Amino acid sequence: MDIATYKASMDRSEPSPELIHVAKSRMRASIANDKSGKDAAYNKTTRRPRFAVVAAAVILLVALGTGVLAFGAEITDAVKSFIFGNSSAEQVDELEDIEWYGGIITGRLHSWELVNRSGLVDETKHAGYEIFDTLDEANGFANFTIKAPSYLPENAYGPVRVAVQKYIDGTAGYEAHVTLHTERQDGNMAEFHLIQMYAGPDSHFNLVTVYPIEKVMVGDIEASLVHEPSEPGDYFVGVGYRLFWMKDDILYQLECSSSSNYPKETILAIAESVR
Repeated sequence: MDIATYKASMDRSEPSPELIHVAKSRMRASIANDKSGKDAAYNKTTRRPRFAVVAAAVILLVALGTGVLAFGAEITDAVKSFIFGNSSAEQVDELEDIEWYGGIITGRLHSWELVNRSGLVDETKHAGYEIFDTLDEANGFANFTIKAPSYLPENAYGPVRVAVQKYIDGTAGYEAHVTLHTERQDGNMAEFHLIQMYAGPDSHFNLVTVYPIEKVMVGDIEASLVHEPSEPGDYFVGVGYRLFWMKDDILYQLECSSSSNYPKETILAIAESVR
């Protein structure tokens, strides 16, 4: 998307297509109870999913994510794993197909869960997102302090939009998406997304992915960095990143698309400036 098109899409009366994609496709997590009775938020991510489900199930999947597979389900061919903080990350050759609403979801790239999430969180009340232009406005509505990085690389700017989860009764939920942008030399826009989920003091995070993973530090906090190289046929060639870390009872996920072509040191510097 070029700059002119992006700026033309910035009508604040409703979310942009980019934000709808982020809010509905990338990080919608649903709450489910595992066999131990603990609350867990789950997310399953595919790049090019192939769904053998009816149309209604597809819509539900995009809007809600899937909360039907526990982290303890059998995963074979483990390549690499490590502990970061009280959480875990594991790289595997492939993720098993899962059955959901009478169909099969294949080609999954990520599977994660947020375990023992605070009892304050009630995902059954999720009713979309409230959109704000500034952090101050968003924090005036939110139930926790939403943050943005103080450092961005050259030609980057933001936040350009903040989406805060809201419940059916109009009150704020416990998830927020901060969208940042970089102006590329070729005139196109590359996106950063800083996703924040209030987890609570007793929660921990578990990640399984087919992509290479690396234990890194965000300041003095251990974190998991997922390397997501572009695939044949992608418009941009490079490496994208997903960086996960937990701080002050918040799970942070910083996403950077392969179109940005930033080195991992830049991604870590952005994360470290989130204070």
